[in-house]
Amino acid sequence: MAVVIAAALPSFAQTTNLYRLTDGRHALVTVPADDQPVPAAVVPIMSGFKVSRVETGPTEVFLADEHGTPIDADGDPTNGLTPLLRLPAGTTHAQAIAEVERVE
Repeated sequence: MAVVIAAALPSFAQTTNLYRLTDGRHALVTVPADDQPVPAAVVPIMSGFKVSRVETGPTEVFLADEHGTPIDADGDPTNGLTPLLRLPAGTTHAQAIAEVERVE
């Protein structure tokens, strides 16, 4: 069973937890906050459209080292940091970890 090593890591997007997986590897799971209204003071105006909500992004799982440094899943630094798994918005930490343990 996966174990939480650190929760709500401040250096990552909301909310990112570091886990030690059953097989000894480590993973970062990022679960974006629910749809949040943008505060009136920071509502951006772009191309004449007022943005009042930000949609929730997908839940992402990244391999990591024991210190929580992410590891690129495809090993290609030219295409940015690639998650091991990208799951639908609304997937919880527990569901994401269960999926990683099932797939790997």
